Amino acid sequence: MSPTRIARNVSTVAVASIAAWSSWGHMVHVALRFGERPEVA
Repeated sequence: MSPTRIARNVSTVAVASIAAWSSWGHMVHVALRFGERPEVA
């Protein structure tokens, strides 16, 4: 595997991880705002 391909894959995983974490946090916030219990949200 070339260094360019490794860098591209690592970058892709980093961006996807940040997006997933942000999305999860937003979903929890919305669920809590609309009255869902914390253990369910």
